[in-house]
Amino acid sequence: MPRTKQLIVALALLLALTALPADVIFVVNSTSRTLSRIDTDSGSVNNSFAQLGLTPNLMDLDEEHIYVICTGDNAVQVLNRFTGAHQRYLPVAPSSNPYDVLKVGDFLYVTGLFTNRVYKLSLQTNSVVGSLEVGAAPQGLCSNGTRLYVCNTGGYHNNYANSSVSVIDLASFAVTATVPTWTNPQFAVLRDGYLHVSCTGNWSNVSGKLDIIDLDTLELVQRLDVGGNPGSLWISQSGTGYIGEGYGNALYSYNADTHSLEHGAANPLNYEASMVSGNAAMIALLKQNWDTFSLVRAYSHDFTLLGQYQVGLSS
Repeated sequence: MPRTKQLIVALALLLALTALPADVIFVVNSTSRTLSRIDTDSGSVNNSFAQLGLTPNLMDLDEEHIYVICTGDNAVQVLNRFTGAHQRYLPVAPSSNPYDVLKVGDFLYVTGLFTNRVYKLSLQTNSVVGSLEVGAAPQGLCSNGTRLYVCNTGGYHNNYANSSVSVIDLASFAVTATVPTWTNPQFAVLRDGYLHVSCTGNWSNVSGKLDIIDLDTLELVQRLDVGGNPGSLWISQSGTGYIGEGYGNALYSYNADTHSLEHGAANPLNYEASMVSGNAAMIALLKQNWDTFSLVRAYSHDFTLLGQYQVGLSS
């Protein structure tokens, strides 16, 4: 089996690991309504690998498929991972404004930004088989296979009040706890018994922080004063956490094992990253350019530049 080296980049950068023989990056171009495919071994870029539906947003994938949230269609678009061919739309719910998607087992879990719900879609029946009310304006998702963690932002119109993380038991598909967080949690990752939650702030007079929650007690154990507008986060195998900056003009970092901030808004790393993710071989940074083509830069873990790639329009 070749070494695992697969990367995914989405509108809000999302990378995942799977077993393919080459470094491949997928990028959702929301305005262009295309999926880019970057082969970092050859340097080739196909910015029309797949045609996407209305207002494509975040995505997930498995060994055979790519699942793209199409917010304007209130649906998940299913693509062939190897050819980019459209296979089907999976309707979520009218006016749900789906935001994020996560595959766990034979199900997709989707956040409904406008309905304050999480939807459970069966890949056996290609239909919604359940939904749960969570907090207001849910966005990001992560899971350890037995629990689903949902970032409830509180919503722009409410100035992100009552921000929280909902904890869902997947066996019973029931909300078992709600954990308060800092303002506007958008992304979360798991590491060694802790949930790391990137809280963006209100894009104005409330700056962002990183909340770290103990999964045994579901209590906040550390809150890092990152500052700025932290976005997506990724943690390397060595324990360095990297956080994108919502405006794309910096990169933040922290020690994910000691829970200590290294580079926040006061002393950021000098890299442009709207979103960040990576794998054992590289780190990928997405620089979202709102009025022109976006850029993806791939680095080794010592930040030697491996390649720079122009993709599509994201807004």
